[in-house]
Amino acid sequence: MPSDYEAICQDNVRRRGEEFDDIGRLISEQLYSDRMHFIYELLQNAEDALARRHRNNPEKKLPDSVKFVLHKDRLEIRHFGEEFNTIDVKGISDVLKGTKSTDRSQIGKFGIGFKSVYAFTSIPEIHSGDEHFIIERYIRPRSADRFPKMVDGETAFVFPFNHKDLSKKQAFQLIEKKLKKIGSRVLLFLKHISEIEWKIEGQDEGQYLKESKQHGRLAQKVTVIGQHGNEDEEEEWLVFDHYIESDNSHSEGIIEIAFKLKQYEKSKKQKIVKIEFSPLNVYFPTKLETNLGFLVQGPYDTTASRSDIEENDWNIRIIEETASLLTEMVLPTLKKLGLLTVSLLEALPIKPEYFPQNSVFRPIYDKIRAALQHQDFLPTADGKHVAGKYALLARAEDLIQLLSSAQLSSLLDKSKKLEWLTPEITDKKKDIYRYLLGWKPSYWETGEKIEPLIVAEIRPENMIEELTPDFLKEQSIAWLLKLYAFFQKRPALIDRLRNKPIIRLEDGTHVSPFKQDGSQSAFLPPENETEFPVVNREIAKNEKALEFLRNLKLTEPDAVDEVIGHILPKYSHGQPDVSDDKHLRDMKKILHAYSTEDSQEKKSLLTDRLADTVFINAENPVSNYHRQRRWLEMNAPGRCAITIRA
Repeated sequence: MPSDYEAICQDNVRRRGEEFDDIGRLISEQLYSDRMHFIYELLQNAEDALARRHRNNPEKKLPDSVKFVLHKDRLEIRHFGEEFNTIDVKGISDVLKGTKSTDRSQIGKFGIGFKSVYAFTSIPEIHSGDEHFIIERYIRPRSADRFPKMVDGETAFVFPFNHKDLSKKQAFQLIEKKLKKIGSRVLLFLKHISEIEWKIEGQDEGQYLKESKQHGRLAQKVTVIGQHGNEDEEEEWLVFDHYIESDNSHSEGIIEIAFKLKQYEKSKKQKIVKIEFSPLNVYFPTKLETNLGFLVQGPYDTTASRSDIEENDWNIRIIEETASLLTEMVLPTLKKLGLLTVSLLEALPIKPEYFPQNSVFRPIYDKIRAALQHQDFLPTADGKHVAGKYALLARAEDLIQLLSSAQLSSLLDKSKKLEWLTPEITDKKKDIYRYLLGWKPSYWETGEKIEPLIVAEIRPENMIEELTPDFLKEQSIAWLLKLYAFFQKRPALIDRLRNKPIIRLEDGTHVSPFKQDGSQSAFLPPENETEFPVVNREIAKNEKALEFLRNLKLTEPDAVDEVIGHILPKYSHGQPDVSDDKHLRDMKKILHAYSTEDSQEKKSLLTDRLADTVFINAENPVSNYHRQRRWLEMNAPGRCAITIRA
């Protein structure tokens, strides 16, 4: 039995007043400046009606679909939600339901919903169960003829294009464009609508479909499809949800986080990918951009135009719980599913310029930063995950093969178990690379940084400074061969190694290739035995290692080396305890080395060392005064030449 429309109309007029048109005009002109948003509001009403049907009549097996049919002079919408009753008739034909106030400032609180249709029509028509009525002047329901061709259990809305400020042609064109571009994502956060059909009289038709499957224990894999002619669009999403309990003024609701999945043909694996535009969703997209690389949804209090959300404790709570859901449930689950990859990290809020202090979504940025720094969420080079406080980036990929986790810790900080991050992160173009190192957007111009999230980025030249005798002594010969091969590929760095203890001697100790004075600390092993310190013979047998050592300018010991290494040190501390015969032999070796050496570099080195050493016995023939003199003194201008008597 239909409702008493006349009684409802009289009650509305009594409470709202005869002159209600001003309120209606505000609804049309101010709250719905985006005329096309009424599509979302009608879908929301259909979602609620389907939810009530599932709850009140679960045995009814009816389609969970919504159908739009666009004619030249009207728009029809049909669904199979709970049929209208008197309460619904009163609700849809009233404004500010439940209050006696006509304060215009309150209209925005109730503007979301069916009232948005007044942007296109002045007399909407509703048919559902026993209820068949139109609404005149916003609050006056009137009985209407039964709508033809209705299916049992179906609810139909008819919106004639009779708005005084919008022609039929304009209304048709606007709605036609919107229906074709609603997009399959409109279904993503709806629980009861699984299909939306649209048809344009005499022209086009299409549909949007959704299918959901459980994916793991805590996620749903949702596939949304858009079909239009021969064109199909398909997206897969991973959706996580969490119930938020009610407070004093809000009922409970669901917050959701949705990540877009992409199938890679080569690997046949799926990855989470960043989306470029991520409006906040309150079941449907709002105008508020979150700057996240994924979608979030929740029962937020929005402004009337849905361009922003209210600044209140409820919305703050939703954002904070979304941040907790993301870090405490979503990231650990993605890690178990093998989806916590660099691609996923790129989708997280990692651009500080989008999340300044006190901005709406700053709590999500802060919580993600803390989680990445202190929990094992960053992908490592060996396929595991590590916290930022134990993570290192390698500027050169072969550094990762050279230094294991244990070696990193021994080299840099024995109190921490350090790990290499995956080399996929080291691309300077990636936002995650700049984020982990604390680079600000202006870094290239100003060098401005914030606190890095990881320990450091290690470059080959940085590693040189950390090489110590104790560390190198612990390493195997096989590893030293890898170290030499690493630097052999970087000839520009070889000179920096001349004073680092990278040479292992036969006795297992480590020395630098050269001393501070430029003389060799170690030599390449000669064929015969020698008293000189020589490179470990096993290392020197390796052709690539030998090539590296020669590039360091190491040579086998020769006459100059013997003078510098074994003869001159005897005379470096004043009057030596050397016999005349031994002194004479030493002098002959010095002269031989000086006269036979062809290398100007080694000859110059020998000259410098001779100039600094008191080693020549000199005699004054007049006074018979004996003393030792330097080479430089004996060969200075005005001095006599040296004479050595056999």
